[in-house]
Amino acid sequence: MSCETERPLAERRELMRIAAQSALNRSRTGRDLDQDARRWAQHWAAIKPLGRPLSSGEPVTDAQLPPALRGGALEVF
Repeated sequence: MSCETERPLAERRELMRIAAQSALNRSRTGRDLDQDARRWAQHWAAIKPLGRPLSSGEPVTDAQLPPALRGGALEVF
């Protein structure tokens, strides 16, 4: 696998790991997740953390964003 595709896949795995851990943290009592969702979350949360930042922290210019996100579309977040 090339470095070009490896980095986005590693970052996607890290985002999935973070989301899964968050879901597990929110449902400590087990009431919020059904068995399948809990199994999914436990699988992804068990993945080794990425070990590096997801980005350099440098600001992204409007021109670097996909067209749908340009022009202040991210301001609502």
